[in-house]
Amino acid sequence: TMKNTLSRVKSTIRYIYTTSFRYDLRSLSLVRITLAFVTFIDILNRFQTRELLYMPHSLCTCNSAWHMMADRTYFSINFSPYLWVCSSSILTVLLFLVHFGALFCMLVGFKTRLSCFVVWWLEVSINQRNYAVTNGGDSLLPNLLFWLWLLPVDAFFAVDNWSVDSAWWWDSSPTVKELSYDAEAAMKPKKKKYMNKYTFVNLATVGIALQYVYMYYYAATLKNGNLWRNGKGLWVSLHIESFIGPMAVWLRQYTGVCEFFTYATLFAEGGTCILILAPIKHNLLRSLVRILTILIVIPMHLMMYLTLIQIGVFGFIPIAGIMFMLPEMFWSKLAKMIPQTIKLKVVDIFESNHQKGLLDHSNRLDSLYKILKQKKRRYNTKWVKRISISVIVIVFFWNLKFSNSFSYLGVPKPLDFIGNVPGFSQIWRLFAPNPPRTDRWYILKGALNNGSFIDLYNPPSYQLTWEKPLPFAGYQHGNYRTMHHVKKAIKSDYLFLQDDIALYYCRQWNYLHRFVPKKQVNNVTFSTMTWEAPQEYDGTYSKPRKKSYKTIYCEVYGM
Repeated sequence: TMKNTLSRVKSTIRYIYTTSFRYDLRSLSLVRITLAFVTFIDILNRFQTRELLYMPHSLCTCNSAWHMMADRTYFSINFSPYLWVCSSSILTVLLFLVHFGALFCMLVGFKTRLSCFVVWWLEVSINQRNYAVTNGGDSLLPNLLFWLWLLPVDAFFAVDNWSVDSAWWWDSSPTVKELSYDAEAAMKPKKKKYMNKYTFVNLATVGIALQYVYMYYYAATLKNGNLWRNGKGLWVSLHIESFIGPMAVWLRQYTGVCEFFTYATLFAEGGTCILILAPIKHNLLRSLVRILTILIVIPMHLMMYLTLIQIGVFGFIPIAGIMFMLPEMFWSKLAKMIPQTIKLKVVDIFESNHQKGLLDHSNRLDSLYKILKQKKRRYNTKWVKRISISVIVIVFFWNLKFSNSFSYLGVPKPLDFIGNVPGFSQIWRLFAPNPPRTDRWYILKGALNNGSFIDLYNPPSYQLTWEKPLPFAGYQHGNYRTMHHVKKAIKSDYLFLQDDIALYYCRQWNYLHRFVPKKQVNNVTFSTMTWEAPQEYDGTYSKPRKKSYKTIYCEVYGM
């Protein structure tokens, strides 16, 4: 009957929900720490390049940033009508300092929910300040950070729960019994299927798991070009000099190894989706599957970073986030391995003086379970469920617009602001459907007042040469974010960035030579040298072709 069918469907959904998306609270808390650390490294890198990329007279002025992000700037604090941080160097630096402070609070678990929300908001804001420097990692990071303030990531390893962190070391044998919290019921423990006293599930755990599924599913299915099918995808990618590092040059010598890793990458991306969603009831088997998932993800992204070094922090963000898959078995084994003397020292650190010697093993654990039960209840409220289901739906249909078969069901273009404004927009087309055929380097040909020419993008010599920069074309940019910014400037929708780039380097040069008018630059021509990377195993690049875009006139000092 229809009633029985609906009942079976409901039971199946509940079974998948309680097995595939239930994670250990200690693993969720660890994700808070790892993501805070990776985000800190990322923001530190941005802070070091603030004069180049984020200040009012940088490579991306406020007007250019506004032009790029007109449909989403009102969510970014950089374009707040009350502060207008974008136009102030002092406020920009202060915003970076606030970002560092929020990250520190998130790292140590102080006011965890608030600090996670602030870090997410500031991450979205800084991406919107200069959209041209963003890549896939800058899409993934905000989408992972968003879920943290909807999850009990402060359950362990947090200042908010200072006295709790010593208790879990003592319980090295998690069980599928949900222990009760009163003495009478403790004598008759009630078994609950698929439940562990250290685990947690809500719609936010579904959201963070599905984010990985979307990333790997579309990364695998969109690589449907002939180069990936023929096993040449990785080998060709390692010839794109805008991205590669020294290890890529060594690896691409071995075509057979590259072919193996090409198919291994596709298999790993597709297989990871299945492993994340696997609804396995058996505790040991589920733990082994989740450990296998982590062991696939970590080397895959480390290999990606070592060969395609210009992808930046994208090589580490998936590694930091996948830690939520660590099973309870991992923490159980870890607790057993820790010597008793260390456990006692941990108790001395975390427990107050009046507690020492008064809490026995059972009382300590009973106190822990009560706190964890309160945590679970706090993160399963109606508003958490409503926010989570709304974002899950938005992200699902956003990714659907880039699918091969159902793009017509995705978010329509007039509604793009739904994903763009809060930072949920994402696209996983790196080297898809085939690796790019063309690669290029850039020249800013500056005409001096004395009639000679220099290349403003070739420090420290500034010699104008049309030869490829050594050792790799990508190294001429100094850092990967500058590379993304300059690369975007040749796209038809972002040609206005060429003015900011030329004027920035021209202003820097002319200020240094402000007392020598004849050595000042009066105009800059934005040019590229384009070549085609080899598509066959002969490794031959095509002859570079010169292309000039526009000439920008500069301000000259002292004339």
